Amino acid sequence: MRIPGCCRSSRADTGLMWLTCHSRAARAARRWFDSLHPAPDLLIALTHMGLEADRALAETLPELDLIIGGHSHSRLQEPISVGPVLIAQAGSRLQNIGRLRLEVERGKIVSHDYELLPLYADGIRADPELQRLSAHYAREIDELYAEVLGELVLPFERRGDASNVGIWLSEVLADGTGADFGLINNGGIRRDVPAGPITRLHVAEMLPFQNYVTTFVLTGEQLLAVLQRHVERVAEGGRGRLQIGHLEARWTREGNSVRLVRARCRGEEIDPRRRYVGASVDFVVISQADAYLGMEPAEVRILPDLLAGFIEERLRQAKRIEVRADARLSELGGSKP
Repeated sequence: MRIPGCCRSSRADTGLMWLTCHSRAARAARRWFDSLHPAPDLLIALTHMGLEADRALAETLPELDLIIGGHSHSRLQEPISVGPVLIAQAGSRLQNIGRLRLEVERGKIVSHDYELLPLYADGIRADPELQRLSAHYAREIDELYAEVLGELVLPFERRGDASNVGIWLSEVLADGTGADFGLINNGGIRRDVPAGPITRLHVAEMLPFQNYVTTFVLTGEQLLAVLQRHVERVAEGGRGRLQIGHLEARWTREGNSVRLVRARCRGEEIDPRRRYVGASVDFVVISQADAYLGMEPAEVRILPDLLAGFIEERLRQAKRIEVRADARLSELGGSKP
């Protein structure tokens, strides 16, 4: 089974994201266990949440036999045993591959043999036919990703709580799905793009993750709670986790607390009793809803569009993009809006 993991988090988020990963992974695995009839001979979890979270998962769910993990880039020379559960990781960047042989009796691992094999190619001469084939596909890929989708009048830059690329992406998500507002996680935007022609390669490097466009529903009261969490983080001097589209938030400080005093969606005050449709990606809405939203939203709908492909099509339609960062997130000088 594949356990939902977490990635794309900043160092400041590590503690919260670690707790979220562990708790969500344990709940997801427990649901899988309860649905397996008859019970399998072995339970192997493939995770992407880091070695410490894997240890915690093994302690919480001793029914597991083996965890093969990632995210923390741990290069384990030998598997770690946490009670009856083995944990293996082979590092990162395809520098090594782990080979694990298991001896199983009556549904239990009774012995194992493990090797961590380095994959460095120093001193190895490339096979000419494979080299020719590799060059052929490299040319095809280069040609495919060289397609110009549009033109940026201003560079897409990620810095700031309301960056111009974050604004454009989150608003395009909302407009392209018919939603009231859009959200995009900062960690999902992986590079700036210079002014000038923007290509498919730029988009692939900017949005490299296989995230699906997802819509969901919040009440106005819930949306205000999401914005309250967001401005608290921004007011503390930390970068907000989200970029917001078609939303505005103003806050003020009252002693040691931060209070949201004005919040608008598409220029209108947010009504706590109203129903609002949001657009984001499955990573934000499903995998990490606790961390990003503080709740599990209603009426979640995963669309067939991967985010990168969705954005490519909107760039083709827009052709020329000029967007500036703004002050949609700002602190008011006094206690009144």
